[in-house]
Amino acid sequence: MQDIAVVHRADQHELENYRDLLRALSIPVFSLPQQLRHGWEQNGNTIVFHMWPSGTQSHLKEWAVEKWIGLANSLLASGDYSFVLTGGREDVAKCETVLAALPQSLRSKFTSRAGSSFAETLRLLQQAALLVSVNTGIMHIGAAMGVPTVGLHGPTNPRRWGPIGQRTRSILSSNKGAGTLNLGFEYTAETDYMSGIDDNEVVMACRELLKG
Repeated sequence: MQDIAVVHRADQHELENYRDLLRALSIPVFSLPQQLRHGWEQNGNTIVFHMWPSGTQSHLKEWAVEKWIGLANSLLASGDYSFVLTGGREDVAKCETVLAALPQSLRSKFTSRAGSSFAETLRLLQQAALLVSVNTGIMHIGAAMGVPTVGLHGPTNPRRWGPIGQRTRSILSSNKGAGTLNLGFEYTAETDYMSGIDDNEVVMACRELLKG
């Protein structure tokens, strides 16, 4: 038996760190991961908003509700879309609060599917025109399915933890301390990471992906 040391690098995506383990065993790695068997079907006009991150200090990864509402208004200016909010059971009440805060002009355009099963969420993503998500598991799942995905990053570094795929875009905040998370615990003293995300940059990324 021979020990092999593999360096865990902070200058590359976490996926590449896992691939390095395979390379150390002389297992060839040539391409991006295969998309999930039930991949994106490229139809429909539903845009999924996944607003709620999970994990330690998750509130620091949340984008303000008014920003999501502004994004919806901007996208509706260029297309007839409907919007679905997703999340876990713990996010049901928060999604209902968002629906209650919507201006009258948007209420018919929004529904919440928070609390749905994992299988139901996959089916929803499969038929979505676009996924906009904070940095959390659903963002990676959507990207792996081939769903056009915009990832919103505050403390997380998209170079390390962004969505992977040709139909993905990552938007990083310009605020102090943004993009500093490497292993997930290196939070700075800052408490506002997400407000530095450029609204116009998000809109442009969404429109680009919606055009195909």
